[in-house]
Amino acid sequence: MKIFEWLGFGKKKKQKIMHALAHGAVVIDVRSANEFDNGHFPGSKNIPLQRIVSQSDRIKAMDKTIIFL
Repeated sequence: MKIFEWLGFGKKKKQKIMHALAHGAVVIDVRSANEFDNGHFPGSKNIPLQRIVSQSDRIKAMDKTIIFL
């Protein structure tokens, strides 16, 4: 996946993320809705950074490993 190279992740970090995703991790994209709409990691959920605190109950309810991008 080219997104890992774009984010500057090395092979080891990429493997950890792929392992987490294979085991049900959730990706939360913290960019604005407009940025998210212009392209995002497949299956990711958009919760803009300024809304993370107000959405903390929603995030906790996911009860999974969370990867923030």
